[in-house]
Amino acid sequence: MVDPETTRMNFLHMYDRAMHHGDYGPTIEHCKPAFACTNPAYEIAGIDGIKRSIDMQREAFEGLRFDINLSFATDDGIAIVWTMSGRHVKEIYGIPASGKDFVAEGLSVHELADGKSIGGWSCGAVVDRLRANYEQAKADNSLPAEA
Repeated sequence: MVDPETTRMNFLHMYDRAMHHGDYGPTIEHCKPAFACTNPAYEIAGIDGIKRSIDMQREAFEGLRFDINLSFATDDGIAIVWTMSGRHVKEIYGIPASGKDFVAEGLSVHELADGKSIGGWSCGAVVDRLRANYEQAKADNSLPAEA
């Protein structure tokens, strides 16, 4: 069994590599193939679902940052409080690009089996912030040409 602090450090590394570098080696190592996660915007199933979700975000947000503000782990799970930021340059979650910078906070909780994530739950303000930015850019007549 992996101790909680090692698990926590593994997941911090995993998030950094995937979100900032598109490197899914640690994701494959620390998530079970049958991984399943729900959040208000969509569901993620399996390692391929994780990759699709992160790739979609990396393409839609120029200068994407995913910073972990707080994390803790037990034998049964890990939770992270995060801040996500970037400039919205491509449609995502059904919201056209606004061209505006955004910052959103959220929480992700993973259930663990043998130190690996079997899935969990995530919730954040990303969609609400993107929608508000889009509506503001529309009202200001400042939407990018492709929006």
